[in-house]
Amino acid sequence: MDLSQGRLKNDLSRLLGFTKNDGTSPARRKEDPALNVFEPHHNPLNVSTWVPFGPHFVSASGAPGHNRRERWALAGVTDVVTLQRGNEMSSGLEAACLEHGWRWHHFPLSGKRLAVSTDAESLRALAHWSRALAQEPGPKRVVLHCSAGLHRTGAGLYTLFRTYGMTRAEALQHIAYARPLTHHELTRHTRRNGRMIDDIETRFGDLWATEQAP
Repeated sequence: MDLSQGRLKNDLSRLLGFTKNDGTSPARRKEDPALNVFEPHHNPLNVSTWVPFGPHFVSASGAPGHNRRERWALAGVTDVVTLQRGNEMSSGLEAACLEHGWRWHHFPLSGKRLAVSTDAESLRALAHWSRALAQEPGPKRVVLHCSAGLHRTGAGLYTLFRTYGMTRAEALQHIAYARPLTHHELTRHTRRNGRMIDDIETRFGDLWATEQAP
C-alpha cells in the first residue's frame, strides 16, 4: 500500500467531505452532533470517527496501550470489541476494561486472510452479539480493534453493519466514515488475492441472512 499517492487521499477526502483539521465530514456533523471524531490524527485517512449503529455509535482503532485507553475513557467508550488472538493481545486488556467500567467482548480472528475455521465461528458470534446490541437501550459507544485497526477490524465492522440490515454499499460507506484507511484496506485490489471485501462476502455472506437484526 502506497499512501504517498495523492489520488487515494484526494478521492477519499472528496467522498467524505473532510475538513483539513480533523477529517470529519461537516455535513455529517451538522446532521448528527453526536457523530464526532473519536481518535484524531494529522493524516485524515487515519482519523477514527463515531458512526451510528442503531441507537449506538461504533468506531475503529488499533490495539489499545495505556495511553490510548486513557483517551478512550475521555471519549466515553462503553464497550471494547477485541478481534486479536489471545496470544497477541495485551495480557492486561480485560482487566483494564473492567477497571474503566467497559464491557469487554472477545471475538478472535486469525489475521487478515481469515484463513482458519475458527474465524467463521468468531464472525458468527460477533454477528449474534451485534444483533443483541442493536436491541439494547443507547447510546453505547463501541470501539472495535485488532492490532492495526485495518483488516480484521474492517471485517468486524462490516459484519456489524451487514447484520443490522445495511446493503454492501451502505456498510462500506459507514466504514469509510469510521476510518478511511480501514475502508481502503477492505476495498483495494491485489493481484494475488483480489479484494478482501469480495472474499468476505463470498465466504461469510450467509451470516447476514441468518443473524440479521429485525
